[in-house]
Amino acid sequence: MRAITRDADAAPEHHDDLLILRVGPHLMRDARRPHDTPALRHLARLEARGHLHGVHAMDGGSLGGSLGGSLGGSLGGSHARVVRALRRAHRHHRTGEAHRGIVMVHLKHARHREALHDLLRDDPHVEWAERVPMRFIAGSEIRLPAPRGWHHAAVRLEEARALPGFREPRRIRVGVIDTGVDAGHPALRGRIARYVHRIGPYHAGPEDVVGHGTHVCGIIAAGANDMGAAGMCRPRLFAWKVFSTDTYLAGGPDAAQRHYLVDAIAYRAALHDALAARLDVLNLSLGGTGRPDPHEAALLARLQASGTTIVAAMGNSIAQRRRPSYPAASPGVVAVGAVDRDGEVADFSCIGRHIALCAPGVEIWSTLPRQPGAFGYGVTPSGRRAAGPSGLERNVRYDGWLGTSMACPQVTAAVAMLVGMHGPMAPDDVRLHLMRTATPLPAMRGRSFTMSCGAGRLDVARLLADAARGPRARTRRTGR
Repeated sequence: MRAITRDADAAPEHHDDLLILRVGPHLMRDARRPHDTPALRHLARLEARGHLHGVHAMDGGSLGGSLGGSLGGSLGGSHARVVRALRRAHRHHRTGEAHRGIVMVHLKHARHREALHDLLRDDPHVEWAERVPMRFIAGSEIRLPAPRGWHHAAVRLEEARALPGFREPRRIRVGVIDTGVDAGHPALRGRIARYVHRIGPYHAGPEDVVGHGTHVCGIIAAGANDMGAAGMCRPRLFAWKVFSTDTYLAGGPDAAQRHYLVDAIAYRAALHDALAARLDVLNLSLGGTGRPDPHEAALLARLQASGTTIVAAMGNSIAQRRRPSYPAASPGVVAVGAVDRDGEVADFSCIGRHIALCAPGVEIWSTLPRQPGAFGYGVTPSGRRAAGPSGLERNVRYDGWLGTSMACPQVTAAVAMLVGMHGPMAPDDVRLHLMRTATPLPAMRGRSFTMSCGAGRLDVARLLADAARGPRARTRRTGR
């Protein structure tokens, strides 16, 4: 087997070169020039000396639609651009809307982070300033023959689709924030309602180099095909690419590989855009052990408060399975672990009290991009990308993968079918139905909940039948 990443084993918790902050409501009244406070003066000095990649105002007002335009003032040659970014964030500051008024600072050198962080935290015009947690994908490729479609039988998909009153969830909005998607793949053609890969100043191409997002989308919604990689249902699928060409050195300075990681700015922009998209369910097959900063936490809470059920992968780890991975461990999120064909918890699936349930996550056959790609690159002793083949190439078109990333979209698809059949439901009620109808596993030894299995394995047939019988709380869409 070949792993993309083991989230908690070797990955760092935070970016070395990023800080995120929320401006205060009186910033522009009391600090009209960058030298009015020590923090702003220091920030302007860093810009003037060429030590900043950019300062980005992460306001929701500019992130709707196709995410076109600038996220904020990208620093060039004048501290006026720093002020412009701060003013833009200040304009969108709203009391009671903690996801607005946000600024991301991208440093060129990690050595400047600590001093700037201390000054920002002490600045009366800054509500909070935090380091930015890293987020990774949570899946792996396998190099063994994978049985095709076994997971459908395990979650009783055929029985669910045969229930009286079952309807294809064609109007249900499902979001996937991931490495992108090959929207022209024969099995996905016509299945992607919207694909966003250009976010503000980040003009990433549409190619899904890693293939992870295409695999996740296929698990949810791939059409019938001769390769046995059909998805579970057909909702309206919205995809966001939040992976850039930047990589991180896996395992520290002595490691031999570099892997792709979530671009922090693109990820938050996608969460903002997901609010505007009015999603019914959002799939996040990504995570990291760093706790969410206030901005990420506010965006996740805002999505749930406005009716979006968030489904997230528990994370993959061998050595540190008890370390929580976020956003799976965030309040209200449906956290999904992985089981194998025998109903045993996969040895890589992270555990914890926040887990809701498990789904099949080993040897899951699904779509991959038609173009060659790679999980990352081999590196030289200096840590730079090695010349020639990296040894981390992936397969094309179809393959079997493992990971909590592969279990997560099965629960996402089940939620889409649930809402499509029974109408809008509050995220807390969705989570309750999922757990109440899960199939107990032998490893649970008669208990109703364990930290490795949650409430058991996903059972789509019981889920849809139970919701038809019992009372449910409907949620009214609120302004986003």
